[in-house]
Formats: sequence, structure tokens, C-alpha cells
Amino acid sequence: MYLSANPAEALHLALREIYVNSLDALQEIGAKDGRILINIDSKKETIEVIDNGPGIPNAIREDGSHSLIAAFTMPHTGSHFDNRETNAIGLNGIGASVVTHTSKRFKVISNDGESCYYAEFESDEDGAHIVSQGENPIGRLTGVSVKYSPDKAIYEDNWFVEEELRNELSEMMKFYPKIRIELNFDGRRSTITYPNGLKEKNTKIYYESKNLILSLSLEKGEIKPFGNRLYLPQGGAFITHFKTQLTRNINSLTGLKLSGLQIQSMFSGYVAIFVSNPLFSNQSKTEIGNKEVNSEITIAIKDGIDDLVKAPEWRELVKSLEAEMKAAEAAERARQKILKSMDEINKGSKKRVRIGDKFKDCQEHGEDSFLALCEGSSAVGALVWGRDVKNTALFELRGKIINCLKSKKDKYLSNVEIQQIAQILGAGIFESYNSKKLRFGKVLIATDADADGRAIMCLITTFFYVCMPDFLKEGRLWWMQSPLYYDEKGNFAFEEEEKKNLVKPITRAKGLGELEEKAAAEALFGKSKRWIQLKPSNWEKFEEAINSLMGPQVAGRKEFLFNEVDFERVIFM
Repeated sequence: MYLSANPAEALHLALREIYVNSLDALQEIGAKDGRILINIDSKKETIEVIDNGPGIPNAIREDGSHSLIAAFTMPHTGSHFDNRETNAIGLNGIGASVVTHTSKRFKVISNDGESCYYAEFESDEDGAHIVSQGENPIGRLTGVSVKYSPDKAIYEDNWFVEEELRNELSEMMKFYPKIRIELNFDGRRSTITYPNGLKEKNTKIYYESKNLILSLSLEKGEIKPFGNRLYLPQGGAFITHFKTQLTRNINSLTGLKLSGLQIQSMFSGYVAIFVSNPLFSNQSKTEIGNKEVNSEITIAIKDGIDDLVKAPEWRELVKSLEAEMKAAEAAERARQKILKSMDEINKGSKKRVRIGDKFKDCQEHGEDSFLALCEGSSAVGALVWGRDVKNTALFELRGKIINCLKSKKDKYLSNVEIQQIAQILGAGIFESYNSKKLRFGKVLIATDADADGRAIMCLITTFFYVCMPDFLKEGRLWWMQSPLYYDEKGNFAFEEEEKKNLVKPITRAKGLGELEEKAAAEALFGKSKRWIQLKPSNWEKFEEAINSLMGPQVAGRKEFLFNEVDFERVIFM
């Protein structure tokens, strides 16, 4: 398929081919009140695009075919106008015909001001065939109306998501400030228009010419590259040049030595170029190779930064950049310290790790071995009696470990316990993580059955989420649930409601350190053990939950708790 090998993406691209034709036509005539109506009917699975542009000229071509029919069935006949200064996005002359040939039913009406003509098509395995055509009563307004039903043999069961479509249209309409789109999605109407184009409320650097629009705000976000109004996820030569020039100018004026990523993180906005012959790297058009606008980008950035230096925001930007540099340097020092420690471990697989009396190693390491992270020395004491010294190691946590979501990277990477856990596991962190280098196949969280114990469990889970997410995805983290009660017959209650099943007298387990030796061995490692695997079944929902509960945003945490927690079942211990 010309549109895309991905049917869901192709559905969007087909619609884009149609409404971009309308946008181009309205743009070409300089329409002061350009309007496009897009009707999406999910029940009937129909798509309709109506514009108030000049219409496609209704005439008979030299080959005897009607111009309207040719525009929607033959290649390189769909442009409204010739000799365009800048090629529009799309399939450059074959877009409309591709949509016609991939639609089960397709109808187009064109009013060019002098006559009105319609054509209806149906498609089969050989493509589109005209089933009806002729004169239509001429209306007061000129324009083109297209209505079609995507062929499921090509697009499968894919359909539009309203929010995604609205966002897609919003990005596009920033390039057409004099035109508005009215979206009617299953009866829900919204108007999409940007009278100021790419120049937003907080824009601090703005440059516009026939070939370039540069619009930057001093906000942490994303700088989006566009070529001929098409978003290019992979950018290309022009965006690489932009980043180089932005980095060079900022570092030159501040005297800093920041990386491109550090500087770019302080900005958000758009870099859009317009070229006559776009050199797309592939059919899906994710990257463009044109370099002819690079010299203008150089001038635009230099002039924009020179003006920014005179503005009051410049001082705040420099402070932020200096703070970024210091944080990056501190984080790198801490990272190198961890890497050095892990390098010492990895020099020999048989080499023992020595971290004072906090770490009690086991005899054998590998996929079938365990590392238990224990809440204090009393918990270590309880686990000592029940563990298999052959394959289970113990590490004592002295209090709550640092919250890796609330703390800055340089701070949590400098934390001694974080370093020691990473050192003991020996598999690296972040992009260096390699499960094949793990000295222990599983990590057990051993804490008391109270609020503090659960808080420690959450903090440990947060550490793995931030520093070693694949460790969680691989199902290597387990919570070693400790009992609340037990009886003399060796029965245990891990939940409050299980207490009724015990035989009196019942002993309250005040913590791991208070368990008798036999009870500790049976409850934590024996047949009664209750180990819960902390492997997210839905990673996206897990990310939302852990960021809400453990992240720095208090408002998000309150909202999550009130929406997700049944407070009638909460037991205060």
C-alpha cells in the first residue's frame, strides 16, 4: 500500500490526503474565511470532508476523461494548481487516487463556481470503478465534498480515536492560521483553529520566512521538526544542524560546556522548513534529508539568541543551565563511582562481595539464588535461621532507602545503600543493565507486616523501576510477606481475616525480629511461606500508579488514593 504498511496508520494518512488537498486549495487562493468540515460517523464507518475552497475545475480533458474523475483515479492529476512554489505534504499527486482505490465506496462533488459535477466509485480487488457520474445542481458556495467508507480488506477493523485525531489536526492547523477545521465526531463538535500559527503565548524566539519558521519557548519540553508541514519524528539534516547551532550559540554566550541534549531540554517549540523538492528517507516520511535551509537556520538562531540575551528571561535561563551542568557533573561522578564498584565485582564471577556486616553472602550464585533485602538487623536475624545458606544471601537495610522518584538523579546515585544494592547484584543500572550478569536471580523484600514495612517495600520497588525497570519486567522482584499471627500448631495468618482459622492460644507477630526460630523458618521459607511476585501485568497502568504514589506531585497522589483506595477496608495497625 502507498499509504502505510500499518493499517491503523494508513487510516489516518488516507484522511490526511483528503483534508490536506482542501487546505492547499484554500491556502493557494488566500482564503480569508477558509473552512473545512470533517464528519466522522463511527456507527456507519463513513468519513466526510467538505471545504469552501475554489473547487476542482470541471472540464473534459484531452484524453476524453472528466477532470474530476481523473483527479481521483489517475496519478499526478490531483493537484488543484500547477507550478507550486512548495510541494504540499502527502503522496505528491497520487494521494487522492490511492484513497479512492482503497475505499469500498467513494463519492466526490466539486463546485467550481461555474458548474457542479459528481462522481461515485466502488472498489473491488482491481481497484475503484465508477458507478455513477453527472451534473449536480450548482450551489451558492464553491468547494469540494468527499465522502467515503474505508475498505476493511485493507484497513481491517481500525477506526479513529477522537482525541488522537483532534491532536493530529491541531498540529496541522498551526500551519494554516487563516483556516479553521470543524470536527464533528459522532455528533460531538469542536473547532480547531490557530490564528497565530506556530507563534504561541510563551514564544520567546520567533523567526518566519518563505522557507523557515522557528518558534521556541523557554519551557522544558520537545522541539518538534516539520518538513512542508509534515511532522518528522526522526527529523533529518536540518534539525541536526539546528541542534548544533543552538548548542554552539548558547555555550559561546554562557561560557558553559553543556551537551546538546542539556540545552535542548530547556526549550520547546517548532522548527519547520519548506522546500520545493523534499528528500524523504522513506515512504512513511519520518525524516527529510534537505540541507538548503541550513544557512538560514544559522542566521535565525543567532539573531534569536542575540535578542534573547537582552530579555529578562536570559538570566533565569543561564541559572537553569548552570544548575543543569552541576547536577549532570554530580550525577556523572556518582555514576562512575557505581560503575567502578560494579567493575570490581565483575572482574571475577567467583569473587565475594564484602560490604561489612550488613551483607551475609551465600555459597552459590546465579539464576537460582536469592538476595533478601531485610528491614533492619532484627529481620536479618529472623531470616538467618530459615535461609538456605547455599543459595540465599541477606542484606540489611538500615531504615528506609531513598525515594528515587522524589530525589534528583545525583542525590540517589550518591546514596550508599543504592550503590551497595547495585554493587551486590552486579548487573549494571539504566542502559547498562544486563540480566546475564546478575549474581542473584531473584530479590526478596523482607519487611515487617506494618505500614513502615510496606513503605520500605514501595521504596525498593521504586528503586528497581527507576534504575532497573527490566528487572521488574522479568519478574525477579518478590515480596516475602511476613505473618501477622501464628499458633502453636504451626499455622499462620498473613491477613487479618485469616486469624479466625488459627487455634488458640494465638501469638501476635509484632515483627520479623520477634518471630521464634522455628516460626521464622516455616513462615518465611517453609511450606507456609507466602512470596508475592511484584511483576506488573500492565506496565502503563503500573507506571501511572507508581508515579502517582511515589512521585513528587502531591495532588496526583491524593487523586489516585481517593479514586483507587476503598477506605472502608483499610486497617490501621
